[in-house]
Amino acid sequence: MNILRPRKQHANNNRIERLNGTLRKRVKVHHGWKTVKTQLAEGQRIQYNFVKPHMALEGKTPAQAVGLTLENKNKWLTLIRNAKLHTKVLE
Repeated sequence: MNILRPRKQHANNNRIERLNGTLRKRVKVHHGWKTVKTQLAEGQRIQYNFVKPHMALEGKTPAQAVGLTLENKNKWLTLIRNAKLHTKVLE
């Protein structure tokens, strides 16, 4: 007698898998990183969180989804200027 069991419900991890795929492509291009503490890795993190819109977030960046916005159209320039201002305060 074959009794059908309901399938287990799994958590939706599409967003994490998408990030993993993005990083995998990037690492492949750069022949692997020895460490993630590099300027390239930091740039990838900033791109993913502040510049690149995501379909799962209805075209918003993760930063916009939590209420952080960049007013200028050139987001990278705004981020660089803000970083420069912030480092001057720390010096």
